[in-house]
Amino acid sequence: MKSERTYTDEAGKERVINERQRRFCEIYVYGVTGEDGKIAHPPLADCYTLAGYDTGGYKRVNLTSKAGKLLALPHIQEYIDHLRKSLEDEERQRAVWDREQMLIELRELFLDAKAASAIKIPDSDGNLVPAKYDSRAAAVAVKTAGQVAQMLGFNEPEKTENTIRVEFGKKEVSRWTK
Repeated sequence: MKSERTYTDEAGKERVINERQRRFCEIYVYGVTGEDGKIAHPPLADCYTLAGYDTGGYKRVNLTSKAGKLLALPHIQEYIDHLRKSLEDEERQRAVWDREQMLIELRELFLDAKAASAIKIPDSDGNLVPAKYDSRAAAVAVKTAGQVAQMLGFNEPEKTENTIRVEFGKKEVSRWTK
């Protein structure tokens, strides 16, 4: 008996796919990791072979044809779409987290640098007061603030419109908006 797995499609229905079909789809969408650690997306015939299908005696062109027929099956296309959507969702979540985490870390660095921009010593009443300006800490604070501003899009120029009107007598001859 063939090993089968189920997955839930976008409509919420349970779908059945066998192990070799599942493996073929995953190799097709995710690729394979090589010895150097890089991900490679093999040709269709290799996806078919790596999934565990019998390739004995077939020419490569025939394997590509068999893989193409497998790829054209509606339930295979549905599963590939399911995998791609899952991959996109994971990448989107990772990108959002990375951006949020980066902003948090930059803010903490900015606040630390801002706090360290002056060395504080006690005055005659025992209160801590700035005694000396630390230019290195201030430079880090300014650079960090610049990076945060760039990430938030504050560095983009404001859009302004200038209109030039050319009149001859009381009649407008031309108008340019820049």
